[in-house]
Amino acid sequence: MTAILAFAGSARPASPNRALLEVAASGAREQGAVVKVVDLANFQLPIFDADGVGRFDPSAATEPSTPFPPAATELAALVSAAEGLLLASPEVNGGAAPLLLNALGWLGATAALKGKVCGIVSSSPAAGGGVRGLGALSSTLAALGAVVVPMPVAVLNGVMDARLEARVKDVGRTLAAFIDRRVPQ
Repeated sequence: MTAILAFAGSARPASPNRALLEVAASGAREQGAVVKVVDLANFQLPIFDADGVGRFDPSAATEPSTPFPPAATELAALVSAAEGLLLASPEVNGGAAPLLLNALGWLGATAALKGKVCGIVSSSPAAGGGVRGLGALSSTLAALGAVVVPMPVAVLNGVMDARLEARVKDVGRTLAAFIDRRVPQ
């Protein structure tokens, strides 16, 4: 069974991005995937500083000279165990949310994202509903070695009619189907 880890780049419980994440996750579940949704706010991740951290492999016996925070190790283990990721992020200044970028910074110091298949969605009050943020998030994920499913969906202010809800669900369905075809069961 396909295992997908899902998280949003917003810490606000009533965030439209969390709602989008749940809709996309339901699409993946309809495709037969097991989706685990985690809250990034529950991980006590310090601000990532690339100058102070070496590469870290959770399965290796040695660690970098700067200790890796336990929360980053835990998140990297969850990502490594999943076959794919489902991410939702508001657009902030034309990019992804700082909460998500910080988590990706820590994950980028590991090999957890290499080859990981990702589906992405965004809701934002910005004019494009998060389109610029999706482009920036896609570029960041690609730079970290992830593969982004080419069906991101942006929703202005999280307001979905039946057509948009179906498109958001399709992100989850497509992600699960892509993984099923890519990963031998």
